Amino acid sequence: MNTWKNLISIKSIISLLKNEKTAGILFILILLIITPMVISAYIRVEIDTYDCSRFEEMINGTAHKPFVYRVLVPVIIKSASAAIPQNIKQRINDYGVKNVKYLTEKGKNIYLADLLIAAFVWYLSIIGFALVMKKILTDVYIVDKRVLYTIILFSVMGITIFFRYYSYIYDFTYLFLYSLSLYYLSKSKWALYLAAFILTTINKETSILLVMVYFIHYRNKLPKPLFVKLLTAQLAIFIVIKTTINLIFINNPGSIVEFHILNNIAMHPFSLSDFIAFVVLVVAVVYDWKNKPIFAKQSLSVFIPLVTLTLFLGLLSEFRDYYEVYPPLIILVVYTIGKILGDGIITLNEKNSFCENKKIIKN
Repeated sequence: MNTWKNLISIKSIISLLKNEKTAGILFILILLIITPMVISAYIRVEIDTYDCSRFEEMINGTAHKPFVYRVLVPVIIKSASAAIPQNIKQRINDYGVKNVKYLTEKGKNIYLADLLIAAFVWYLSIIGFALVMKKILTDVYIVDKRVLYTIILFSVMGITIFFRYYSYIYDFTYLFLYSLSLYYLSKSKWALYLAAFILTTINKETSILLVMVYFIHYRNKLPKPLFVKLLTAQLAIFIVIKTTINLIFINNPGSIVEFHILNNIAMHPFSLSDFIAFVVLVVAVVYDWKNKPIFAKQSLSVFIPLVTLTLFLGLLSEFRDYYEVYPPLIILVVYTIGKILGDGIITLNEKNSFCENKKIIKN
């Protein structure tokens, strides 16, 4: 039944985008509609039931380590909340307590004003992710706009795959900033990349994986002095930000990392459907591997250290731990879709930065 529903939804979206002149407008409208649906699904997975990362405690900086280290979104919410007159904010919160059961059920203690600000930040982050992926796919592939828009819309809906166990206040913003950093990194736009890298690091420390992508992709492309200079800059930025944040929250409860290796060794709660989906995804990714965009393949290499770290410090079955691989997965799977569809519907743009592997002579 679900398969038929998916097929119907795909057919419906394609038919809506049939006229290319109206495709852009329809794309934006549909994106604006499905984004709140994604956020709704995200909230239902629970944003305030894990004692170590309570919603309001994250905003106030009293949550447990290491969650409290992810400060970008909490600072934005707290700053925006402080700008709202107290009497207006109190009315909003009182309304929430009386009329929005979700805010107080299951031991929750969420202020409606803060949740609305957070939802706005999440909304902008998802829209931002969609636009970044649109830009990336437009650079990587020569593709009909209607097909491109359909892929982007399903990529946004695909974010819901990552929702399991808990939702964290910083997830959507991290996905957006990491994708934006990858884009600027692929284009060698160093000032913009470093700015995006700073924000990504403030949002979550796994931004260090971007340095790995940089090292793999540019070690034989850039002049050595420039390569070392940029590598040093990234490491210095990461160390300064991470050290500063750690010192600010040195007295918070919790530890720098959490260990979950015993739970992971038990391989619980993976299911047969998880395994089948994983196999299908692997086939879609590795199909015609040698001809796929080089930078996308190199970006996917972070999956190896990501899984290794997650084995010890996270939950292998908590899919939100793998947001870093989502952008390159989309790029690689789109190539396979193009091969299946045929007729030149999706063709590789050989001159784009994701495909080129030439040495850069000029800075």
